[in-house]
Amino acid sequence: MKIRRLDQKIYRKIAAGEVVERPASVVKELVENSIDAKASKIIVEVEKGGIEKIKVTDDGTGIEKEDMSLVFEHHATSKIGEDGDLFNIRTMGFRGEALSSISAISNVNIISKTKDSPNGYFYAVSCDKFQDKGTKPFQDGTSLEITNLFFNVPARQKFLKTPFTEFLHITRVFTELCLANTGIAFKLTHNGKDIYNLAKAKNLLERVEQLFGKDLRRNLLPIFCAHPHIKISGFIGKPQAAYDSKLKQFILVNNRSVKDRVISSAVREGFGSLVMGSTPPLYFIDLTVPFDFVDVNVHPRKEEVKFVNSNLVYSLVKEAVFKALAGKDLSFRPSLEYVSAPVSSFSRSFNRTPTVSEALEFYSKLSVGEEIKVLPFNNLYILAIINDVLEIYDQHALHERILYEKLKKERFSKEPSSQILLAPQTLEVSENDFQVLTANAELLKSVGFEVAPFGERVLKISAVPSFLGRGFSDKVKVLKEFAEDLQDNEGLKNTSSMEERALFFMACRFAIKAGDVISSMEALELVREGYKLEGIYTCPHGRPFKIKVLSQDLEKMFKRS
Repeated sequence: MKIRRLDQKIYRKIAAGEVVERPASVVKELVENSIDAKASKIIVEVEKGGIEKIKVTDDGTGIEKEDMSLVFEHHATSKIGEDGDLFNIRTMGFRGEALSSISAISNVNIISKTKDSPNGYFYAVSCDKFQDKGTKPFQDGTSLEITNLFFNVPARQKFLKTPFTEFLHITRVFTELCLANTGIAFKLTHNGKDIYNLAKAKNLLERVEQLFGKDLRRNLLPIFCAHPHIKISGFIGKPQAAYDSKLKQFILVNNRSVKDRVISSAVREGFGSLVMGSTPPLYFIDLTVPFDFVDVNVHPRKEEVKFVNSNLVYSLVKEAVFKALAGKDLSFRPSLEYVSAPVSSFSRSFNRTPTVSEALEFYSKLSVGEEIKVLPFNNLYILAIINDVLEIYDQHALHERILYEKLKKERFSKEPSSQILLAPQTLEVSENDFQVLTANAELLKSVGFEVAPFGERVLKISAVPSFLGRGFSDKVKVLKEFAEDLQDNEGLKNTSSMEERALFFMACRFAIKAGDVISSMEALELVREGYKLEGIYTCPHGRPFKIKVLSQDLEKMFKRS
């Protein structure tokens, strides 16, 4: 086949596919243009998850009449002018391809007015056809309305998700833009309903509270690191808040929201063993670096960056996280009162040093012929010698499995039931969580939760699953975790998987933690309960809770064989 130049229409559709992945991509590009236009207020209006309509209105500087047609030309921009500008990018946009790409795959109406113009200039664009619609009264700024997205690219349209799912992606992008630009007022509506209406925030913490509520603020620790060329600030969540953080990880670089493995890895390393490997810590990391220290021209949608010295960034972020956690009281004791007989609760049931007779009664329950000697080690492990075999237990993983099996046995021995709350409780959640939980109200009801909208981002909880025992606060955390998992995990969307997820959470929540001090008697009790778990050797998350060392293994280690 001979090589030939592609038709411009085909080329633009290909280019559009790189820039515009879904409706959220359009929102991102249009809002970034508004930010570059020095807007103080930006309104985003969406219908049917952005598939039907996206409208972004700002009060920025506006576009001159003679520039209106150039706006939709490929690689036409006011942001950069020469080669050297690429190494010193200070604006959100710079390639001049967003509006060109969007207009190639949708219908666009634009109206814009500068402060020196008496009226706004109105144009319509579709498939490279630019139509002057004249003038009309309009405030200073620009409004762009996008309809029929991907109407001429059916292959891409076919891969769009439901309006609900697409709107979740939009709210994530909207949240990122709001966090990165605290000095701008933002509003988001969906199908005519106000979702967010945020006033200008004084700082990042105030914006976080606007978006996620006051409860999250109480679980945040500030971070700070001042370097001659790099400033790191922001907030990390306390380790016990990590379960609720899958969608609460944000990285800002020079007021640009990005995804960066270097920074996310540094945060994770800064937490060390305070959170489990599979548990994502919560963070809002804000970096300010020289513009020539970072390259933002490395991703089609400007979602990633590359640092001149990534090792320096890594070490500074890790150090900032480590210092924020150092010396803080991060203890998180289990609330065993919510669990029905998690173990035989020997020493915990006494809440004091047991008497000799009580101790003898406890030891008499051991199987005849079993000789068990135990030693808690380093507040992490239990060393046990059982019939001349050395076994090493992870105290948290072991207790978590014991609780999970007991909760599962108790739960599945009876039909699902709800505990009606005498006084319904209210819960303020993020917009994403609100949308997910209300949309899945029937599914939640099948496992015992009864939730209903009760105002803006507020839910009324009138019933909770009875199989989780007494106590409301931890059921709220289960509910929040369901919301995040429903966004992340399609496989959770059935009753049995939700119940299993709840049991996982409760077992982990109430299990003895790494660092908890336990007595020899408590350690012995855990080992005895663990021996009843025939054929099970891991915690519910898949980590082993026991390592067995035979005498011949020791002989090999000491080179006796």
